[in-house]
Amino acid sequence: MKKKYVIILSILGVLLLAIGTIIIFNINNGNNNNNNYVEPVEFKNESIQIDKASDDDLEVEDNHIFKDYNDFYNTFNSDVLKSDDFNDSNYILIKVKYNICMETIIGITNYNIDGTTLNVELSYSPGCGVCDFVYDYYVLKINKDVVINNINIENKQVGEVKCNYDVAYKPMIYLYPTKDMNINVKLGYPSNLTTTYPKYDSEWNVYAKTNGDLIIDNKTYYGLYWEGNVSFDHNFIDGFVVKKEDTASFLEEKLSILGLNEREANEFIIYWLPILEKSNYNLIRFEDITTINEQMPLDINPKPDTIIRVLMKFKHLDEYEEIKTQDLKPQTRSGYTVIEWGGTIIK
Repeated sequence: MKKKYVIILSILGVLLLAIGTIIIFNINNGNNNNNNYVEPVEFKNESIQIDKASDDDLEVEDNHIFKDYNDFYNTFNSDVLKSDDFNDSNYILIKVKYNICMETIIGITNYNIDGTTLNVELSYSPGCGVCDFVYDYYVLKINKDVVINNINIENKQVGEVKCNYDVAYKPMIYLYPTKDMNINVKLGYPSNLTTTYPKYDSEWNVYAKTNGDLIIDNKTYYGLYWEGNVSFDHNFIDGFVVKKEDTASFLEEKLSILGLNEREANEFIIYWLPILEKSNYNLIRFEDITTINEQMPLDINPKPDTIIRVLMKFKHLDEYEEIKTQDLKPQTRSGYTVIEWGGTIIK
């Protein structure tokens, strides 16, 4: 389990680069519409290592209200709050999930309490790259008599950055269950998506048939389509240098090895062949499943028996180049199967 840290800050503008931090703020009773800044509670300005701040083992729900010291200590194994701190106050937990490569959390910069709703403005600065999501934990101090039934968090971007992303083009997801059933599909980095069809709204819920038909809102689709920003290594440690005239036969052979059936391979080739044939040669590599999962995790429930994800990384060449040949492992389909294919151009 990753170690987490509690960081108590006296200045809000400090960038929270630590994974899994707890920041304690003071929110008073009543309507605070005139306050445009959340003043941090003054505690020791130091980091305290704890063992229970990871999302995996956090034993309380989101937006949990700590009403006593033991509850807080048992959750975070930290004495940053004392028993006396709970005499007149409760502390509400706010968990912030973000992509540490794409966002730097600045902090809570505005709030108001409207009736029983707590509105929180969370500022962040954008960055470049793709990696796993992490969590920061905020504990907001509230009076004992404050009742909060809802929490709205508004993300406010501070500054801009131009990122030189690669693009995963035309990934198609096919679902082949062994019986007709409902399937839930989630993409790990929805903020990286640029185009989806059918419309992706935090998830796809489909009724999948054994023939591959997918029914969403009484409409039938044969696949789930997405495009999005990714960040692949531009170096090719191995691969294939393919002559323009040999491209179609090359793809037919390699896609069969990788587990695509004739229809899937046909759709792949129809899309990519005109692009590949724009140059005399292409340097082609098929990314491994670990790399693909890092760039865009794919969560499917119920879990398939077989998942095959094919992503072709390539760049155009004017002339032939020598490269170590990539060793492709044959993929087999068994039982309830999910197939995905796509590609990205390295420039």
